[in-house]
Amino acid sequence: MAEIIRASHPAFHPERVSLVVTTRGRPQQFLEMAVSACGLIARPEETDLWVFLDEDDVTGRDLIATVNETPMAPFVNWLIAPRQAALGQAQNIVCAAALETSGLVLGYPDDFRLASPGWDDILRHAYRECPGRLALHYIQDPTAQPEQITIMAASKEWIDTIGYFIPAHFPYWFGDNWLDEVSQLAGMKRRLDIVQVADGGKGKTRRMWNLPFWSRYYRLCRLERLRDALKLTEAAGDAVRSADLRARLEAERSVPLPAHENSLRNVITELRLSSETAPPNRSYLEAEARACRQLSEWASRDPAAFHGFEIDGFDVDAALAASDLATGVSQVEQQRICKALLSGRAWGAIAEETGVGVGRLLEWRNAAALTLQLVQG
Repeated sequence: MAEIIRASHPAFHPERVSLVVTTRGRPQQFLEMAVSACGLIARPEETDLWVFLDEDDVTGRDLIATVNETPMAPFVNWLIAPRQAALGQAQNIVCAAALETSGLVLGYPDDFRLASPGWDDILRHAYRECPGRLALHYIQDPTAQPEQITIMAASKEWIDTIGYFIPAHFPYWFGDNWLDEVSQLAGMKRRLDIVQVADGGKGKTRRMWNLPFWSRYYRLCRLERLRDALKLTEAAGDAVRSADLRARLEAERSVPLPAHENSLRNVITELRLSSETAPPNRSYLEAEARACRQLSEWASRDPAAFHGFEIDGFDVDAALAASDLATGVSQVEQQRICKALLSGRAWGAIAEETGVGVGRLLEWRNAAALTLQLVQG
């Protein structure tokens, strides 16, 4: 159950702007971000911040108290809830609260700073120029490739049409890639003339486990992105683009989806960028299990597109109960298991199947990946 602490109770306005932030354990970074954002607001009466805090974040209550002693207090609303398995879930929850009063939302990280005076009016003006306000606007990320979406804004109309602000499938990454592709397919990708600063560049990624699995999963979601784009073009009354998307959707449903990834490259990327040193926890494994169930549903709807792909389902409790000691596993069997770990299968399914706990699987996979890197490199 979420606890909501509102700074005020304004009436809904389509041009009210909410900056939507998820933060955990980084109070100083959040404060620096919030100070930059609040100090550059053009229309304070129609702009606010909405912040998602995990209820088990030990820094959360102190952060609220600190903000309440600053001039920012009238702008900042808080939503405190259990930690979500996927980052997109948290963002959608806090976004839904913001949309009760605001017609425009800008999702923002806690480790960047806005640098454009009147950023809120820039966003309002951009949406006035969009027919039906159906577009996805983004701010150029100085740490990303040019034109790559990582920080995006959306209207209530956009979110109501596709049903989410960020796709809630992924524990980390991929949600922005998803929206980048959907907005391009729909012809609705727009850049905002807003400048921002990323102090220190990109940091490590939280909740980052099993990049081969999630890369494979993202590719297998291709039809869902086409369907989302089609919803948008149909809502916009774009008959030509809608007809093209329907034709592409029917064509791609009849051929196997591309799911091949360079698993070794993905593992090395994970080892370099993940902030996680412990084995995958229950929350993460539940995200993998949910993804497997979704793939099974989609495979039953589009069997030709999923032809040849084995979709693993697994019991999270059985995976967590597997032994990390892995006694009696031969070297040949261990090599077979490592091959499965590098293929992008769900870890929980492998743990349940082999009786080897997810902690030991992580250790084996990393050792195997590093050995292969030395051999190939």
